[in-house]
Amino acid sequence: MAAERGPKFGERAAREAIDADADSSTAWAALGRAQFRLHQFDEAETSLHRAMTLNPNDIYAQSTMLAVLQERRQDQRAEPLVDLLAAHAGTEEMLAAVRSDAKQRQIDRMLVERRVPIAEPPRAPSSVAWIWLLAGVTLVGLLFAIVSPMYLPLIIIFAVVLFFLLHRVLS
Repeated sequence: MAAERGPKFGERAAREAIDADADSSTAWAALGRAQFRLHQFDEAETSLHRAMTLNPNDIYAQSTMLAVLQERRQDQRAEPLVDLLAAHAGTEEMLAAVRSDAKQRQIDRMLVERRVPIAEPPRAPSSVAWIWLLAGVTLVGLLFAIVSPMYLPLIIIFAVVLFFLLHRVLS
C-alpha cells in the first residue's frame, strides 16, 4: 500500500503492522516508503534506518533508503547502498539511473565551482525560415536581373554573400 496506493493509507497500514510486530523490518520499511512519498524525508530516513538495523539485508529498505538519499542529493551516503544493491538481480536499471543522476550532479557542481556559464545548446533554425530566406534572396536577384541584366553576375555574387551572412546570423 505504501508504494502503490495513497501514502496516507500506506502509512496507516505500516503503523498498524509496527504495532503488531515492532521488530518487523518490512513494516518499518513500508512506513519509511510511505513517509518518503509524503515528503517527510527525516522521518523516512529514521524509519528506514530502523528497518535496516533490524534486517541489514532487506532489499526493500535499502532501495527506499537509496531513493531518499538520492532525493536529498546525498550521493556520498548513497554510494554504499548502491554497492549493496548491485549484488541483487533486478536492480540494474535503478542503479544505473542513480549513478547517472549522481554523475550529472557532480558535473553540475564542478561547473558551478569553476564558474562556467551554462548556456543552452544552439537551436537549429526552422526549415520554414530557410525557405522564406531562400525565396527572398531569389526574388531580389530576379528583380535586379530584370532591371539590369548586365549586372547579373554581380547580383548572383551579392545574393550568395547575403545568403551566407543571413545563414550566420540565424544559426
